[in-house]
Amino acid sequence: MRLSRILSRTAIVAGLVGLVIGIVAVLAAEQVDHYTSTDAFCSTTCHSMQAYVATEETYLQSAH
Repeated sequence: MRLSRILSRTAIVAGLVGLVIGIVAVLAAEQVDHYTSTDAFCSTTCHSMQAYVATEETYLQSAH
């Protein structure tokens, strides 16, 4: 009986820790997606964007 109670508490704690880690991971992924979706990120991280697209007048004035 005592062993099953300890295992039950361990399972509950492990589940709660997993839930917290999952929530943090989802929030972090959301922030990374938000950051990497900006024009500033896209036009400065990709070499082809820097050399060709990011300097084009149509790119700079469009609502891409």
